[in-house]
Amino acid sequence: AAAAAMLAQTAAATEAAETVQSELTVIWLHSAESQHLINSMGPGGRSLLELWKASWEPQENGAYCAPASAVAALRLLKFPSASAWNQTRIFNEVLQPLGLFTAGVSLEHGARMMQGLGAGELLVEERCILDPVEAEAKLHDDLRAAFGEEQGSAPPTCILANYRRWVPGRGGGHWSPLGGWSEK
Repeated sequence: AAAAAMLAQTAAATEAAETVQSELTVIWLHSAESQHLINSMGPGGRSLLELWKASWEPQENGAYCAPASAVAALRLLKFPSASAWNQTRIFNEVLQPLGLFTAGVSLEHGARMMQGLGAGELLVEERCILDPVEAEAKLHDDLRAAFGEEQGSAPPTCILANYRRWVPGRGGGHWSPLGGWSEK
């Protein structure tokens, strides 16, 4: 069975980026609140979170959020070629030569990046839903499928989110893997 990577971009996240950023509260991984949320996930979700924690690495520079997410996804999905790739190599050998890095990496270009890195062995689903209600419902379904107990023996699903966030003086787009989810 092919491993799966989902790339998601929602209008709701894009439209509300400035509002959400001002209302956002960071929950640190080792805080009591974080541990409560982690414990509210089922065993499958907690197991996937542990895989994400082992697969993740910080960005090598501010422009490498998409390559950093790709490296983590390849590791999580246990691609044989994962150890051959690093963030700089993805940027220099995939994103730049294919013209996938313009003013950042768009959702469409991120999908092409993952398809190229997957060499035909990676099912990449791209989601760009403009209706906020529909986007939230689909994201909820995708999160439940990735982190819920109904995942069973299916290969892990990796969700990479491409969203707008405003960083003064530096633009507003970002890529990040989603490493956990709880309905609570």
